[in-house]
Amino acid sequence: MVAHAAPARSDIANVAVVVRFAGQTQGEGPTGLNKPHLSNPQYTYWDAFKERFTSSGTPYFANYVSLDEYVDLVSYNQLRVHNFFPEEDGGRVNYITLPHSFEYYAQRGDVTTVARDTVKALAANLNKQQWDMNNDGRVDNLTVVMHLPDGAPKAPRLTTSKHVLWQEGPVDGLDLERFNIHAMTMDNTGISLGSSPGVVQHEFMHTLGIWDLYRFEDENIGGSPVGFWDIMSKAGLFYPLAQHRQDLGFLEIPAVQPTPEGIEVELATPDSGPESGRPYAVRVSSPFSETESFVIEYRPNDRRKVLDKFPGNNGGVIIYRVNQVPGEDKPSNLLKGPNGQPLDYLYVFRPGQDTVVSATNPQDADLHQGDSYGSLNMADTIAQNAIVDSHNRNSGIQVTVEEATKEGARVTIKQTSAADLDFWEKVAGSGVDPVNHDNGALLSLGNKVYRAVRTSRGISVDVQEGGEVTPVGSIASGTSYAPTLFAREGQAYVAFGDNQGRVNIARIGQAAVTQVRSVETGLGYEPKVFAGSGPNAGVVVDTGTVLKFVGPQEGQDLPDLRPGGNTVVDVAWNGDSAVLSTFDPQKTFEYRLEGGSWRQVSSADSMYRLVHSVNLRDKQLTLLSTGNDEPLRLRYEGQEVTTNLPAFAADDLVAVGDNVYALLHHQNTGLLKVYKASVSDLGTWTQVGEDVANTQVQAQLSVVGGVAHVLVRGEQVVTFTNRVEQPQLAQEQEPAIKQVKPHPVPALAEVPSARSFVTNADALPDGTEFYWEPELSFATPGTKRVELVTRYGDGSKDRSALTFNVSAHADFYAPTATATPRSVTFGDPVPAPAQFAEGVPAGATLTWAAEPSTSQLGRQTGSVQVTYADGTSERLEVHLFVSELAAVHQPKFVASASAVALDSAPDAREFVSNLGSLPGGTGVSWEDEPVLATPGRKTAKVVVSYPDGSKDQATVTFEVASHAETFAPVVKQVPPVMQGQEAPPADSFVEFPEEPTHKAEIKWRDQPSTATPGVRSGAVIIRYADGSSQQVKVEFHVKPSAPEVPAPEEPQAPEPIAFVPQPRSQEVARGAALPKARLMLSNADQLPAGATVSWKTVPDLNTAGEQAGSVVVSLHGKDIKDIVVPVVVHVAAAGEQPPAGQPDEGQPQPSPAPEPEPSPAPDPDPVPAPEPEPSPAPQPDPDPDPVPAPEPEPSPAPQPDPAPGRVPDPQAEDSSSTGSIVGAIVGLLALLGLGGLGFWLTQTPQGRALLRF
Repeated sequence: MVAHAAPARSDIANVAVVVRFAGQTQGEGPTGLNKPHLSNPQYTYWDAFKERFTSSGTPYFANYVSLDEYVDLVSYNQLRVHNFFPEEDGGRVNYITLPHSFEYYAQRGDVTTVARDTVKALAANLNKQQWDMNNDGRVDNLTVVMHLPDGAPKAPRLTTSKHVLWQEGPVDGLDLERFNIHAMTMDNTGISLGSSPGVVQHEFMHTLGIWDLYRFEDENIGGSPVGFWDIMSKAGLFYPLAQHRQDLGFLEIPAVQPTPEGIEVELATPDSGPESGRPYAVRVSSPFSETESFVIEYRPNDRRKVLDKFPGNNGGVIIYRVNQVPGEDKPSNLLKGPNGQPLDYLYVFRPGQDTVVSATNPQDADLHQGDSYGSLNMADTIAQNAIVDSHNRNSGIQVTVEEATKEGARVTIKQTSAADLDFWEKVAGSGVDPVNHDNGALLSLGNKVYRAVRTSRGISVDVQEGGEVTPVGSIASGTSYAPTLFAREGQAYVAFGDNQGRVNIARIGQAAVTQVRSVETGLGYEPKVFAGSGPNAGVVVDTGTVLKFVGPQEGQDLPDLRPGGNTVVDVAWNGDSAVLSTFDPQKTFEYRLEGGSWRQVSSADSMYRLVHSVNLRDKQLTLLSTGNDEPLRLRYEGQEVTTNLPAFAADDLVAVGDNVYALLHHQNTGLLKVYKASVSDLGTWTQVGEDVANTQVQAQLSVVGGVAHVLVRGEQVVTFTNRVEQPQLAQEQEPAIKQVKPHPVPALAEVPSARSFVTNADALPDGTEFYWEPELSFATPGTKRVELVTRYGDGSKDRSALTFNVSAHADFYAPTATATPRSVTFGDPVPAPAQFAEGVPAGATLTWAAEPSTSQLGRQTGSVQVTYADGTSERLEVHLFVSELAAVHQPKFVASASAVALDSAPDAREFVSNLGSLPGGTGVSWEDEPVLATPGRKTAKVVVSYPDGSKDQATVTFEVASHAETFAPVVKQVPPVMQGQEAPPADSFVEFPEEPTHKAEIKWRDQPSTATPGVRSGAVIIRYADGSSQQVKVEFHVKPSAPEVPAPEEPQAPEPIAFVPQPRSQEVARGAALPKARLMLSNADQLPAGATVSWKTVPDLNTAGEQAGSVVVSLHGKDIKDIVVPVVVHVAAAGEQPPAGQPDEGQPQPSPAPEPEPSPAPDPDPVPAPEPEPSPAPQPDPDPDPVPAPEPEPSPAPQPDPAPGRVPDPQAEDSSSTGSIVGAIVGLLALLGLGGLGFWLTQTPQGRALLRF
């Protein structure tokens, strides 16, 4: 018994968007779904909205059952829903605003317009290829939630529903087919979503392809056929029924065959999954219909958040009917059955129902321990709690719940034997595909039954004789219309009209159909053609004014008949009698052919659309029917006959000997029934067999050799037969049946032929057939009780009962493990399990239940699972011997290809050249890791360790290199040094791409002098920790300490002195006096005797920051050294006086920054006076740092002439000297905001040269 279908994982996308109508503002700011949640403001209603689709795992929403959770649960993890929210942005939802108002869409009354406008908005952005997970070029599903305006009136068509949108604008190249629409409103308490989580799931299940199970209002039928037993009946957190899960491909309900004695079935819970090995529902076939069945299903009590509501703690069992209506493209709950009752697709049985129409109290449907439902009495109906089909026929099923717990149920299922029912049999090979459903004709002639059906190839004719259908031929390809059949003088004919207004008649031969006559009617369209019967039969043709009675040959026609009314509906022509019905007036007329003309003998005011007339003992028998489920009218010899016939439509009437047969058609259900009466009692009719079939089209009846044939028209034209006259051969013959004791038969074994069990089969009459009933199958284990049917040529049967015990393969076969254990090497793959077992039948598969390990040496044990073709299995214990690896493999040891670095042990794997060919997991290591503290030749032992623990080893030799041989220092450039400074440290010239293990010592071998500028080179010695060393050559650049100024030619150059001045940084406040030049040297106390220090370049003391200047050392009136010195100028704090310092009275002082006085109207462009007054300027200067012209001071004592290239000291000359002029220029430039230019003129060699010029 198959519990569930094998899971096949798939994915589906659902795109959820929220829309509002033009003019609405919901969602802006903290409104609409972006509003904080009333009960927990840390979340918004948008968070709650998304939770209906995708589970976030947030504890606050733990009570929600999201769409993805629900589908994952009911599909047994075979289908995963991926929800997308394309309009979400930063935890908020951006509503899509539709282009029209709510009133616009409400008046149109079609949510498809809403969907179209939503698709257009979505198509404008984003990459949406992920929305097509089944790769069919369409968005899998779109969920559109309409946020309705507050207080909006009810719009019946703007409601929650599922729709299909074909060939709309693509969304990023994808077409949209299915969409769900939801109508949402909000109030102070939260979301009212025409969409609780259950509604979201209900609508999405539509997308997956299943229909609603409630009855539609436009059918005017109430009641609840399913109730809360399926989410498609009532939108809530309910499991779908097992039938719906099968419809969606999530499982397959196994079929069982109950017996009158009963079978026991154990049912699991719906969430047990395929791995449980037990179904939670089983199916029992209907004895009457191939399209109906009954399901017995276990339902738990609140095992999951997806609830099933039961009283009590334990689960229960429900029983429901499945009605697959053939030939319908709409669900069966849109159709009606007997007395207007619905043909529900699924109907859950519950006690206390008189009919299925009311369908009340579905909550009472569950059966608990000790409960029983159903009836074995085939005469019972639903009023006696019978499990009935859609036509209220008892299926003979009875279900008793033996035990029901939280984990499942155990039930006993009984069913009355179908062998006691007289079913009509479909003739094998009789199915023909017609061009339209209402064509097809049937004719009995002798022992043959002819059929004519209009197909795509024309009118096809076949003949049935002795249970076989043989094609005869076809005629009038592409031009023919509905055919009719008649017989004359023992010859069968087919007649048909065409679109030229002709009536064509063809003779049916043994292997061909040949046209023999064509009659013009004067019509320009297909005429109505009715078949006649009797000795002078032909066809009746309605020309619109007269009825023509046409024979197969010229000269066989009868006189025309002018009917008493217009628009002939039906004609029954039987010899010299004709009965017809007309629409205007609605009357039925009876005529008789007398003296070469037709004479009206009777009429009836009500119109009987179907008229049938036959000869019974040479007397006229007429059956009149309105074509609806209304009382019939029977006349014999012109007298009315009261009958017990039901109020059905009469499709046909046939007389055979003393018996007459009527084919009746129940219009509400489509059921066909055959009734029989005798000429001796035409008022009493009995049904022949069970119902024939179900069709919505008029059928035909014929009787040949005691067998009735019914031609059923529909999507296929099919013939059904049943024995209506008692045959004789079954009473005369006695088949000898081979009796066998029940013995084990392996499941799935070939079924023996029924004939092989009849020892005298060859002695029985020709045409005798043998078969099993029901069809014998060894597909599943168990006791199989069948009947061997011997069917004779006249249709009579003999039956003999036989029993077979079918055993599961695991019980029938006895495989064994191989006697000698297999042998493998450690780590090798384990051989296939088939090499370990003997006596396994064909079709069985072997897999490892516990695979033996080859990672351990010696004898290993494993377990092989033998799975037979019938699904049963067993295990065998098997053995495997594992040999060590060292005995099989030989490592190749080699010397190292290159020297090994000191203090860095080599990788032992380098000494095994074939390591790649050794088993995976093989390790290589040193027995004792070599000590490489000194260079030279070393030996060590390499050990190869295999995964099984065995080992190989060898001694190898290698050279150890010194650090000097190992490391390769790189010489790098260093920044230039100033003349007279120390040479850079030796280690600054060297770097190592790979640092030595121990730091190396780097020293100058001969340190170059920096006394003169230029490129200097020297040698650096590197001494390593192992005592080795190496020498590298380095270079660096010495820059002159100051720009070289040509010295004036002297008669005798002074001797050079060895003094090297060292600069010292000084800090002064902005505007302070210039420090003495001597203070700018840190080693001024080492000046030679008679040496003086003076400023060469005066720094800018009016600008904050580090300023550069230079001083010069002079001896004997000659400059001998100059050096750049730094001065840090800072701004004095409020109220702080600048430090007086020790001004160098022999040098020019920087001018102090004047303090501007307040003025009501400052001059934007002041002009400094060349000779300023002692007091500050009356107007403030807009420049924040002006430098006024220096105030005159008393001239100091005369100083020696400045050295060439130095700025003259303005304090050493009188007021009319160059210094005064320079001061005036500098002041003027400062007032103009060009203090930097003044500094350049006075403090740089180029500027001073310009002044001198």
